[in-house]
Amino acid sequence: MSNLNEISFLDTTINGLKILERKKFLDDRGSFERVFSEKFDSQALENFEILDINLSKTMLKGTVRGMHYQSGAAAETKLVTCVSGSLLDVVIDMRSDSSTYLRIFSIKLNGEDSLTLQIPKGCAHGFQAQENETQLLYLVDSHYSNLNQCGVNPLSEELLKIWPLEISLVSIQDSKWPKIAELKE
Repeated sequence: MSNLNEISFLDTTINGLKILERKKFLDDRGSFERVFSEKFDSQALENFEILDINLSKTMLKGTVRGMHYQSGAAAETKLVTCVSGSLLDVVIDMRSDSSTYLRIFSIKLNGEDSLTLQIPKGCAHGFQAQENETQLLYLVDSHYSNLNQCGVNPLSEELLKIWPLEISLVSIQDSKWPKIAELKE
């Protein structure tokens, strides 16, 4: 069996946002892969302590969830993995002191690939389900705080250009967050 603790880290166009490519073991029974290990050989995950594990199940293709992040002491690093179905995952850098401030990154994830997205503190995250019953697993290094909840409106013009499907559903709360154009002002 290959070393399941080996993992590749790929940089993206947003500072600190990384794509993790895991090793997968395949045989006649199917596959096995390690989603996370403190033994992953990289300083990129140094001091990452899982405090919450969340599972999001989106029933309807075209649904958009996000764009969410936590501020202040509740800021969180997230490791997100699509475990079934497929989605377009989107991240926006909300760190005003970052050289990639308000930059948008997107990647297609599915339950068959061996990819995890490492989203740094201060970045908004959301996705659009590309299939019915899509599930996304979140490993998070901070506890959720309602007082520190922030977001960006997923109906912002810049994001409407990115979503590949017609939006079938978005929450009322998500549609009330400020749009990107308002944040630029």
